[in-house]
Amino acid sequence: FTLLMLLFQLAHRGFAFQHLWPQSTWWANICSPVFLNLMGSFSTLFLRETMETKNTSRPIDRLLSLLGFGLFPLAAAVSPALPVSVSLPATYYLLMAYVLAVISLTLYYFARKNRFARYFLGGVSLTGVFAIIGALTALGKLPSNALTEWSTEAGFLGLIIFASLGLVDHIMELNAALLLSKKDIARKNETLYLKNQELEATNEELQATMEELEASNEEFEAQNEELLRSQEELSASEQELMAIFNGSHDAFIIHDEKGRILDVNERMLELYRLDRAKALSLSIQDISADRMEIGAGLTHWARAMEGDNPVFEWRARRPEDGTCFDVEVGLSSLRRRGRTIILASVRDITFRKTAEEEVRRSERRFRAIFENAPYGISINRLDNLAFVAVSPAFEKNTGHRAEDVLGKNLAEIGMLGSVDDQKKILGIIKRDGKIEGLKIRLTLKNGATSTILLSSLPFELDNEIYLLNFTVNITSLDLAEEALRRNEARFRLLIESSPIPIMLAHQGKILYTNRAFTDLAKIDPPEPPVGASLVEFFAPEERERVTGFIKNRSEGGQAPLTFESIGLKRDGTKFPYEISIAVVELADGPATLAFIQDITGRKKAEAALRESEEKYRTLVENISEIVYTADEEGKFTYVSPAIERVSDYRAADLIGADTFSLIHPDDLAGVMDDSRALREGVIKPTEYRVRQKNGEYRWIMSTSRPNMKAGRFTGSNGVLTDIHERRLAEETLRDTVDTLHRSQQIAHISNWRYDIAARLFITSGEGLQSWGFHNNPHPSIEEVSRRIHPEDRAMVSRAFERAVNEGIPYSLEFRIRAKNSRETRYILSLGEVHRDENGSPDYLFGINQDITVLKQAEIERERMQAQLLQAQKMEAVGTLAGGIAHDFNNMLGGIMGSLNLVEMLLEKDTPPRKETLLKYVETAMDSSRRAADMIKQLLTISRKSGMQTAPVDVNLSLKHVLKLCRNSFPKSVGLDFHIGDTPLRVQADPVQIEQVFLNLCVNASHAMTVMRPEGDRQGGYLSVDIGEVMCDSRLDTKHPDARAGETYVRVRVSDTGVGINEETRRHIFDPFYTTKKREDGTGLGLAMAYSIVKQHGGFIDVYSEPGKGSTFTVYLPALNDTSPADAPKKARSPIVPGTGTVLVIDDEKAILRIAKGMLEQCGYRVLTAESGEEGLRLFREDPKKVNGVLLDLSMPEMSGMEVFISMKETDPDVKVLLASGLMEDDEVKKALALGVKGFLQKPYSAEELSVKMKEVIS
Repeated sequence: FTLLMLLFQLAHRGFAFQHLWPQSTWWANICSPVFLNLMGSFSTLFLRETMETKNTSRPIDRLLSLLGFGLFPLAAAVSPALPVSVSLPATYYLLMAYVLAVISLTLYYFARKNRFARYFLGGVSLTGVFAIIGALTALGKLPSNALTEWSTEAGFLGLIIFASLGLVDHIMELNAALLLSKKDIARKNETLYLKNQELEATNEELQATMEELEASNEEFEAQNEELLRSQEELSASEQELMAIFNGSHDAFIIHDEKGRILDVNERMLELYRLDRAKALSLSIQDISADRMEIGAGLTHWARAMEGDNPVFEWRARRPEDGTCFDVEVGLSSLRRRGRTIILASVRDITFRKTAEEEVRRSERRFRAIFENAPYGISINRLDNLAFVAVSPAFEKNTGHRAEDVLGKNLAEIGMLGSVDDQKKILGIIKRDGKIEGLKIRLTLKNGATSTILLSSLPFELDNEIYLLNFTVNITSLDLAEEALRRNEARFRLLIESSPIPIMLAHQGKILYTNRAFTDLAKIDPPEPPVGASLVEFFAPEERERVTGFIKNRSEGGQAPLTFESIGLKRDGTKFPYEISIAVVELADGPATLAFIQDITGRKKAEAALRESEEKYRTLVENISEIVYTADEEGKFTYVSPAIERVSDYRAADLIGADTFSLIHPDDLAGVMDDSRALREGVIKPTEYRVRQKNGEYRWIMSTSRPNMKAGRFTGSNGVLTDIHERRLAEETLRDTVDTLHRSQQIAHISNWRYDIAARLFITSGEGLQSWGFHNNPHPSIEEVSRRIHPEDRAMVSRAFERAVNEGIPYSLEFRIRAKNSRETRYILSLGEVHRDENGSPDYLFGINQDITVLKQAEIERERMQAQLLQAQKMEAVGTLAGGIAHDFNNMLGGIMGSLNLVEMLLEKDTPPRKETLLKYVETAMDSSRRAADMIKQLLTISRKSGMQTAPVDVNLSLKHVLKLCRNSFPKSVGLDFHIGDTPLRVQADPVQIEQVFLNLCVNASHAMTVMRPEGDRQGGYLSVDIGEVMCDSRLDTKHPDARAGETYVRVRVSDTGVGINEETRRHIFDPFYTTKKREDGTGLGLAMAYSIVKQHGGFIDVYSEPGKGSTFTVYLPALNDTSPADAPKKARSPIVPGTGTVLVIDDEKAILRIAKGMLEQCGYRVLTAESGEEGLRLFREDPKKVNGVLLDLSMPEMSGMEVFISMKETDPDVKVLLASGLMEDDEVKKALALGVKGFLQKPYSAEELSVKMKEVIS
């Protein structure tokens, strides 16, 4: 879209006529409607993808598809054949209708409470208005002026700003939710601590009672142990066989040699939707699809009868409704009652077939993408970069046809500059394994060059390595979209790393699951079952109940937030779970967010506890448990007196009473089922509620055993245990433990304990997850130390030693790296030592919090602040550019005039006097030095660097600023700088401090010039003075950052400009706030000045009167430094002579000539080269002959660093003096670290060059 807009501007605004095709006016008449229609097509497809209309609104999706794939492309294709008087107006009318449709689309999503739509609506509306203005102007309905001419660009700029505000709003919303979550976690942790104390007291009482009961129960257990063992082994064997047959995920069919079905399992009935009687009346032919040839199946059945186990695919049919589906059948023969039968295992492979079809569709989609992608796609061999395939877009973008490039590489067809460029690409792939966003210049078929962004990814096909390449024209970089992707990736990582299974479903279909869910459900392969039915993972008997709860929650009805149920895994096994349900709003309606916890272990523990209590309470009647016997009809024949404590009934009153009459109606069905199972010999505890005499219900647990005589059930006996308080405590405990676990997960907090004697760590699951100890729950101190970042190990070790040896608690931040991972994570750790009764330390305990996300946000914030500072620096340089250019021209005038006079004197017949020549040469040298100093100051201000503090004399900084002000400010601004001779030092970054003073002076100059009303006389006085002050109570009260009693260096900047009113004063330090015109400032100057001063421990005071002027006073903490003032500059050093051969490499011919002349005057033999390649060739001819190299850092094709590295490979002892006209601090430090002997700043004098070269060669 952007490329087409650029091409349209070239054709529409006349630039093309002036520079590209001045005699081809027909081109604009053709390309304007074509480009406009294609712009409409691509923007329509962009909106269709961005708004996800395919998932949210089918009518809108079809409308946008019609426009993007139909109307706009058709109009673009037809327009070249129509007269421009017809095609261009038709195109504009179509675009106006399209803009109105886009506004309606945005209003639709805005009505559905889409937060982002609020901002996008404003941007789209603004773009639409400006587009209509442009269209009406083109149609002659509006006059042509600056607004109408540039309306399209203004509209798109508005759309970008509104979209960015929408992203900021979303991030702020997430931050607010995180803050509320942290507060809620703190409150819940406090509640959890109190509940845990109460629970520990209850557990101690229960443990004491159990110990007493266990002692009394040993004799009874010995009597019943042998009988119970026999019964349990018989029951377990029978249940195991039935569980294998009926619990299998595959359907089992047993049939005879004629195909008659003899037996089936439950899965077969479920798969074919039959009842057992119907299934046993059918044959294999009845459940096979009509189109399947039974003869082909008979071959498989014959193989099975011969002892083989064939596996094959079959087309099955459901007899009831005739639907057919694909299955995989495995056959094996069995002997049963003297005859051979067939056991067939049937597995539904409909999903696999669907997946295979999806793979084929995916291949077709890939081909469509390859053929129709708007950017170039090519496939090359890795060994020589020869082309294997190219997309049509590649042919169109480069002009090279497929038959011209296939089998050749980029260098062979002339698209790359040289073979070295091709080797560079191969080198990056070998080093990094891929290419991401590499800028290269390609030569097109027509000879033109184009800069593209190359991304390459190697892949293997038929044991050959190929490269998949994407080439995109570089136009713009959408920083907001990249930030959004990173943010989404962080949150996705949080959810995917959660150990709690999470599932999101909409209208009964699964939209998303995390890895913990696929592991719990045993999904193989472990891919999220997107699109699967929600009820597929519920046990059949629970589906109606669970779906009812979910429906009620979604519709706002009454339903529990958390409840227990039975789940169904993919392998057919069932398991108990606890599920918490929340309703979230998606674009297409409410969806269900479920958090699932497997409670199999807890259920087993509860069952074991009930069995244990049953044994304890059957021994004696005088304990608190209730012992009872009942006849075969369920009537009490005996009840122990303890019944009175539970129900207030006397034992005598219940003799002969129906036991089921006291049970809560909701529990009665389950108790009846257990009673019937008891008659069959199934013994298991049952929990239910019984009615007390006052009508209230109380939880009890019943453990009963059958009384059998001659194999007939005659009654039961057992124990009733009051578990009412325990049930309440268990519910409280479950809630408490779940709350603690979830709180730690949300906050990424883990608790840990370090056993000093064993040198082992014990930590919670969240800690194991963060540190990467997935398979080692108790790592040693050495294993933990290896995970800590090497640069932080000493710090952490010292903190541990102080905590162990001195008992000092610690709190520190450090970095860790998980095993086999390059990712670095940040940990906040708090710990303290625990001592035994002798006062010796026995273990350390504490908490760790993963603060990686917070640290990354902090790093990103610092990066953005550095970018703002650099932007403001360049704004200041731009402000000074006009005056500096004037002064620089004066200096050039002095240089050129002096050299011109020397030339004139030398052309005369009479030789000039030496004094006269030296006078003009000194004038030129003085002007050159002044120009060099000015450039050095500008480079110092504009360079990028981190904050590097050092003692700085503020007087010297003000002198530098004064030079810039004199060279750049209007002459109507008088400068009055009062700078002292005594050094006033502060600990500061010299570049940033000068930036602060320069910003204040620039603002003062603007206040006296460009900000004055029209008609007022411009100009005034800018005064700056410096001094030392002691912070008194007035400053301490007025400025919270001030420290009473401390000495500050005070710099006061005053002007006689327009002044500042009270309302403006409250916002002057806000970023992007400005009262200037747009072209005069961005609102960053004072904001960055305030930030820099605050970082240096200082503060700024502002006083202003509207119409009279303003005073900004900067206070910086003074540095107590008694060192003498900076020494004055040394006088010019004499030229240092030398001997040997020096190779000079520079792409500027003038620099080559001057450097050669200087070095020859010093006594050196000089070789010169105008490029890195030429210099490298001369050096390699005889490296030992070259005593030193003067090398330019910045050169085309091959940079100075690349030349130096290549020279070092030839001769490791090469002596190089690096030179540059830029202040590239980082590059120079890197070069010196690699072995460069010295650095020389351009421009340089013969004296400086001779001294440096002598040092390097020596």
